Amino acid sequence: MAYSIRVMRPQDIPEVERHCRLQNERDGTSYGVPEIFDESWRISPNIPVSLVIVDGDNVVQGVVVERTAELLLFGTEPRATAELHKHIEGLFYVLRQKGYSGLHCFVPKQVEIPIAKPLEKAGFVRDDFRLSHYFKNLQEPDAADIVEGSEAEDVHASPRP
Repeated sequence: MAYSIRVMRPQDIPEVERHCRLQNERDGTSYGVPEIFDESWRISPNIPVSLVIVDGDNVVQGVVVERTAELLLFGTEPRATAELHKHIEGLFYVLRQKGYSGLHCFVPKQVEIPIAKPLEKAGFVRDDFRLSHYFKNLQEPDAADIVEGSEAEDVHASPRP
């Protein structure tokens, strides 16, 4: 098989949805394909990249990068956080209007206990039992960008300063 990658087209959506359905059946999950194109078949603003992997003319996999929203709080005043909680539904409404389907909040383990209850009251569900979180810092050079002969091959090497 000689796979190739190309930009996704609107006519690829049924096949991408079929592959998503098959993956869900295999893995016991219930993921959906996000809205990649609008009603005029323009790419959604929340999808910066959408590709398909093809074998000849057959779509064998969809690859979608979806913008996500992350809730970040900066401060140490619990009453300020409580004020946000009173208006959190308005924040959710604005995000839905902008096309977001979810909101992430990553909490450092050392402050998880005092933060968990307010987040749960606001409707957040802890899902790190269900998902493994991986992060790629796009601001740092890739191993391929590091000069040949360096520690790039050693996955345990310390990052460069």
